[in-house]
Amino acid sequence: MRLCDRFRYGKLLSRESYLRQEYSAVLAVITIIIILSGIFSFESKSNTNYLIRSTKNGRERLFKVKLFTSAAVTAFVWCVAYAAEFFGIYNKYGLDCFSAPLQSLEFFMSFPFSISIGAYLIIMYLFRLLLLLGAAAIVMLISKKFSYVSSIIISIAVLLVPALLNMVGIAFFGKV
Repeated sequence: MRLCDRFRYGKLLSRESYLRQEYSAVLAVITIIIILSGIFSFESKSNTNYLIRSTKNGRERLFKVKLFTSAAVTAFVWCVAYAAEFFGIYNKYGLDCFSAPLQSLEFFMSFPFSISIGAYLIIMYLFRLLLLLGAAAIVMLISKKFSYVSSIIISIAVLLVPALLNMVGIAFFGKV
């Protein structure tokens, strides 16, 4: 692999890109918190819980619709956050060696599995989607118990404060 290829893939995979990826993740989680914090809290605020529970299949159907909607919103946020990142680098540097082994990159020489760069990127981006779906689930659980504003505050405290403290340099929160 040419030296410039190492530089190209370094923009996506190396530790140098870690801070940019952290910012993208924080913005994606903030967006999910703002959008999904009211998904269940509105029912409590407007006292429609009892009305929904009394209808035939009301609670179950509405719950499934809300789960599907939150998954779709999360997938959309993921696409916007990470597709823009990936395609921006792709257009700028032209990543053309997706079938090359991951170990051919200097910073992945000791990677324990034999996998292509393209497969690694797919796994990495799908893992990010799973993490965002997990964050959305946490926001929805918090939204079920608290009001909209309280849900936003608690979700930020649970999901973002540890990440932001880690970004500032408090190493303990990197493990949290």
